[in-house]
Amino acid sequence: MNRHDRRKAAKLKGKPTLISIAAFYKAMADDGFNFGVTKSETDINFLHTKIEELQKHMDADTEFTSDMVKDQLHELIRDYNMKAFGTTVRPMGQTKGIELTGELMSTVLLIMANIRYLERHGVIVGDEWNGMHYGYAR
Repeated sequence: MNRHDRRKAAKLKGKPTLISIAAFYKAMADDGFNFGVTKSETDINFLHTKIEELQKHMDADTEFTSDMVKDQLHELIRDYNMKAFGTTVRPMGQTKGIELTGELMSTVLLIMANIRYLERHGVIVGDEWNGMHYGYAR
């Protein structure tokens, strides 16, 4: 470890590191959505940055309303389920075994941004079945 790496490690020591991101919307319902990734599966910081960028864009656009975003969320979830499972609802609440293509990941990012928007604007109350969940470790 060189001097630069030691300084970087010293700065990060004690700061929490993002290790997982998950999004839930009516997670127990067949027409719901749940998706999560961990640091070992993907570049979690990139994903978090993209969700934040989409959120900022949505907040800045005065034409977005909570009702419009909720309608869009339902449409995106149907689209995701169709692409992932071949049907508009998840078969028996299935969540595993999905091959993430670039197109499917784009849909997931939009869904996550919509869930985050609705949670931040009080339309979705975050609990174990709804909202954005972030996991941190030291």
